[in-house]
Amino acid sequence: KAFSFLKKYVRQNDIDIIHSYTPRNNILSAAVGKITGISLIWHERNLIYGKEKDLDRRFSFLPDRIICNSHAVAERFQIRGKIPKKIRVILNGVDLKKFHPQISGDEVRRKFGIGDDRIIVGMIANFHPRKNHEYFISAMPKIIKYSPDVLFVIAGGEYSEGDRVREEKLKRMIKELNLKNRVIFTGFRADVPPVLASFNIFVLTSVLEACSRVLLEAMAMAKPIVALDSGGNPELIENNLSGILVPPDSQENFIKAIVSFLVDKNRREEFGFKARERAEKFFDVKRNAKETDTVYLELVGQ
Repeated sequence: KAFSFLKKYVRQNDIDIIHSYTPRNNILSAAVGKITGISLIWHERNLIYGKEKDLDRRFSFLPDRIICNSHAVAERFQIRGKIPKKIRVILNGVDLKKFHPQISGDEVRRKFGIGDDRIIVGMIANFHPRKNHEYFISAMPKIIKYSPDVLFVIAGGEYSEGDRVREEKLKRMIKELNLKNRVIFTGFRADVPPVLASFNIFVLTSVLEACSRVLLEAMAMAKPIVALDSGGNPELIENNLSGILVPPDSQENFIKAIVSFLVDKNRREEFGFKARERAEKFFDVKRNAKETDTVYLELVGQ
């Protein structure tokens, strides 16, 4: 039914390009594109996690172009050690007017009863296992030893039906570690800018992050960042300049990086300034749109 509808829509509206995302949609768009003879772009935004099958790589001969949101993702499509010419790397962008350092987080702090004097180490992520919340939570008791007044905020909701038990599992872990009065779960929040504004330090513990949009949003908000040195993170953050990247297997370094920000406000401000500067230079959503437009023009011969 969807195939018939799209085929008819393409022909009736004189469509030149189909630009699709996710394996199911990509296969559908490929079928429509081949029947109608129009150009086809697949957009790839993820790294393969666990036992996931890389169907898009298997059928990568179908589209005319594949846009990857990081070089880490582009490497999925290597053929005999080389990335095909049809691949284009276009890093994610962020709206620098929507995410900026002047936004206030006071309302979010008031909602959750957090005083201005408390330092918040926060994370924003859904509860999919790839987000690796356990890594962050298990580090909390050691972080508290260096900063007794620190609070931890975890913002985000379920990723899918299969992840409904994840939040309860993480809350049990927090209870077992006697952290109940130290950790706040906000649930799903649509108002990401003020949530980020309420944080003093932003962390992300995903092991396989392709091109994290929330990292870019935190950078745009001038937040000091601690993230894992994996996936596409090194393409976004200049280590020890616009953020700190730590090896995934070194929780000790993760803790040290957070503590270095906790105990030194000037260091937080310095890294935050550099993060915003880098976001302005490389990750403006307008740049992302311009580079995408270039791919469109290639396909229509302009």
